[in-house]
Amino acid sequence: MKKSFMLFVLVGIVFLNACTMGRPMGGRPIFNDDDYWADVQIAQVLSAISNNDKECLKAMFSKRALAEAYNFDKGIEYVFNLIEGNKISLERTGLSGESTMTDGRRSDVVRSIHRLITDKDEYMIIILAYRRDTFNPDNVGIYTLRIIRTEYRDTYFTTWSQMKIAGIFIPEFYVYE
Repeated sequence: MKKSFMLFVLVGIVFLNACTMGRPMGGRPIFNDDDYWADVQIAQVLSAISNNDKECLKAMFSKRALAEAYNFDKGIEYVFNLIEGNKISLERTGLSGESTMTDGRRSDVVRSIHRLITDKDEYMIIILAYRRDTFNPDNVGIYTLRIIRTEYRDTYFTTWSQMKIAGIFIPEFYVYE
């Protein structure tokens, strides 16, 4: 009877703690850490932009995105010239992920939306990235980076399928400046 009671208590503890399992010391989860990954990724992107580090930013993109992108260097020029001022705040306002698994192969896509406020303007940053892809390893990395001033949100913030373009989004008005 005592052993049955102890087993019951142990099973209960496991079930009650299942929601926090994989979160060592309250940290990021082991099983799904898309939120943590998206936060680290945006920090790296903004660091490369603030340091005008073209090679660092380019290295974050997948081989496939670089191969398919139209005028990638113009996109880098656009983002380096777009963000003005000192960062006041950055918040993730959206996150979604998608995994595909077949025959032991896996593809994980993370889509994140961030709001950056500087002392001069406000921006929306949209990133679509493949965290892993054993179907096609050339997909791993950022596929889409879209940075726009918030005032253009209604024009350039559409559905994910419409925003999924290889490389860095450049609005029409910038191309023709």
